[in-house]
Amino acid sequence: MFNKMKDKIVAKQKKDRAKKFFIGAALGSLIGSVVGVLFAPKAGKETREDLKEKAKTIEESAKLKIEEKIEEAKEKAEEMKALKDDALEEVKEGAEDVKESLKDMKSETKEKVEDIKEKGKETSKEVKKEAKETAKEVKKEAKKAK
Repeated sequence: MFNKMKDKIVAKQKKDRAKKFFIGAALGSLIGSVVGVLFAPKAGKETREDLKEKAKTIEESAKLKIEEKIEEAKEKAEEMKALKDDALEEVKEGAEDVKESLKDMKSETKEKVEDIKEKGKETSKEVKKEAKETAKEVKKEAKKAK
């Protein structure tokens, strides 16, 4: 479970790095395009047309990237939900295992207590029997000593 969380964190870090890379690449493309168009030896009308064309290209590229990121986010959300569901199931199973273990321990303890009680009764009977026999012997010895 901890490995899954670690993998999730590493995947998020990779995603963040990729996101920053794509943003940087998009900004770099935009800046490069604008600078290139502005310094190109073309007429104003041609430059404006080129700027419009570049803007459309960048807009389309950005839309594609956004759609990709949205799809990735949906996939990650589904993965996270699956991880949550798996973790919840593991917790439920663990709770059931603990519950069963406690039931077993209770039964075993009850059996041991009953065994101890039974042995205590038997020992008590034996001690009483030996005490009576010892008392009889002491009486016999006392009578002999008189």
